[in-house]
Amino acid sequence: MAHDWKSSPSLSQQIWVLLWSALLLLWIPLDLRAYCRPYHLQLVSVRRYYTLFLSSGQEGVGVGQPLLRETGLHRFRNFDSRCRNPVFWRELPERPYLEFRASVDERPVLVEKDGSTYTIRVTYPGYEEIEVRTDTLQRVVPQGFLGKVDFFEDRIMWGGWRPPIEDYWIVVDLGKMYAAYQQKPLVGSPPPGQAPAFDQAPPTPRPTPAFGLSSGSLPNLPPPSVPRSAPPPTFQQFLTSQVIQLLPAGYRIEGNRVWWHWKQIYDSDWDKRLHVEWRAWYR
Repeated sequence: MAHDWKSSPSLSQQIWVLLWSALLLLWIPLDLRAYCRPYHLQLVSVRRYYTLFLSSGQEGVGVGQPLLRETGLHRFRNFDSRCRNPVFWRELPERPYLEFRASVDERPVLVEKDGSTYTIRVTYPGYEEIEVRTDTLQRVVPQGFLGKVDFFEDRIMWGGWRPPIEDYWIVVDLGKMYAAYQQKPLVGSPPPGQAPAFDQAPPTPRPTPAFGLSSGSLPNLPPPSVPRSAPPPTFQQFLTSQVIQLLPAGYRIEGNRVWWHWKQIYDSDWDKRLHVEWRAWYR
């Protein structure tokens, strides 16, 4: 009888340990599920900013090579309890990444790289909103006949999220490329160190840019209904003479930027292609 009385607490302790272990195993996958339920995540808004510029050599590539800096801001709303999902980006052969950083609500997160795929693991708090930000630097590889034409493309995709996308902005900043074009040698100027010929016509000056370089800050664009100023004539001439193609249709011009804006997107098959193509006068 004494033996049974001494063994009872030990058995009771074992039972409690087993119960707590079982509860812990059940709680972990509920709190940190590997995948969120389909259509419980809404992609509320998207802002994508692209800046084209020529390398100064400090970016790890040769001076005067075209580079593309992109910032993406994606706001999500979770209509379910806390869950996790991986988010993928695939590197394109014509646009290899030189840098890739990501953050969630301004907190840096780990970026995993496997071959040409970059992945971040995002935790979506239950019934709340978060903002995922990516900052990348990409090289634009020469394209076209004899490398005299460069371009970049990106897909504007919608699908797999709970509709609608309330706002979708795309802004392409061409100010630095425009300023670099303005700084080309004057048309008709002799080579450096050589005096002009006696009967040579004076060089034709290029117009001075009507605005300076982009500050690099993200533009706070007002809604399209707000009246806007017309782009400077010199920038319009740059677009006409050097930019060969801009897609999709329906873009607007504000200063040195070209932008698109869509609202209340419900169409699950909505898919467009961003394409910017220009003459490589620097090569």
